[in-house]
This record gives sequence, structure tokens and C-alpha cells, in this order.
Amino acid sequence: MADAFSTASSAQPILKIEIPDDGDVFRSERLARSLRADLAPVPGLILGPGPAGTPPAQAKAQTKGPAVPTDPTLWIFSATAVGTLSRMVVDVVKAWCARDRHRTVRLVNGEKSVEVTGRPDAAQERIIENFLRDTGS
Repeated sequence: MADAFSTASSAQPILKIEIPDDGDVFRSERLARSLRADLAPVPGLILGPGPAGTPPAQAKAQTKGPAVPTDPTLWIFSATAVGTLSRMVVDVVKAWCARDRHRTVRLVNGEKSVEVTGRPDAAQERIIENFLRDTGS
């Protein structure tokens, strides 16, 4: 995995991965770290902060201590062919979600988005395929 801060600043994101926080900030952060670890070995993938001009992660004021980021969003950048990489990212996300049928991840590419769950049915698989086709991924 390339250095996210040097490479991502000049690259265009291909996908944004949102993990719902469900009110538990620490669980969401743990899930984001887990998914990041699964995505790290993907060749040509760059995980990094959002592109310039992206608002920073939301922060929730705690009763004690500093504000805690509450937006476990992962930004995916490409150092290789976008279509192949997007499919590989989706496959990793689907496998990650399959470990716990209650996991849900939202993949966003521009104005289009799709949710991936732990137990996708045939209809959801078609929606994911349409998302990849429609976004040119």
C-alpha cells in the first residue's frame, strides 16, 4: 500500500466507503480499522484521507476528553487500472461483510452508491454489478 498522504493528495478517489456508526463510535472505528487491514494487501490500492475540499470527519463531543471523530469513512484511490481495482475492492468488502451478517457498508462513487451487507441475496448482487457497470468501475 502506498503512502496515503503523498499519493492520495494528487490522485482522484475511485470509491468512498462509509461504515454506519449506529451510535457506537468506538465500534465503528474498530470496524473501519478491520476493513482497512483487509484492504491493505490489494495491489495498486491507496487508502487515504478525503480529497482536498472534503469536510473533515464529524466529531462528537464527549463528556470527558476531546471530541472523537465519528465518521469512519475510507477513501480508495487508484494507482492502477480503475475497473479491475474497483472490482477487487468490492470483492474484499463483500468478504469482510460476510464475516458478520449484520455488517453493512455503503460504497459511494460520485452521486451513485450501493449498500453491501453480510448476506447479499441475488437481487443485491445484481445491484452491486449495476453499480460497478454504471460507475465505469
